[in-house]
Amino acid sequence: MPRNKLIAQIFYDLGLIERYGSGIHRILAACRKAGLLQPLFENFSGGFRIKFLLSGRDALRVAGENASAGGALNGALKNRVFDLIREFQGIKRKIIVEKLEIPDRTLDRYLAELISIGKIERRGSKKTGGYWALG
Repeated sequence: MPRNKLIAQIFYDLGLIERYGSGIHRILAACRKAGLLQPLFENFSGGFRIKFLLSGRDALRVAGENASAGGALNGALKNRVFDLIREFQGIKRKIIVEKLEIPDRTLDRYLAELISIGKIERRGSKKTGGYWALG
């Protein structure tokens, strides 16, 4: 359902859009393909906006602004930590922090949760050890 039918019709007549209502699905698919977090869709008085989250740091900032989205964003970041460990078995903590751009304490919390539920384990010494995905 177009938000502004007149503007939508103009874009359709110019050939800039193929059909009404397909944009959000294409945005979500493009974000998944690019490995980005799912964007936040927000209605506000007089408008609509989409917030694209490019890094863990951005997601944490938005979670602070919008507490209702915080749980979903934190879950998404924890999943990104797990996916990174699964992809790079033996990855070191410092590399995870750099790749995901998340604070040390936040990563420590996610690692502790993933270890406690049996999804990952730490192997090796403090200096040379890393994290492995289980299962």
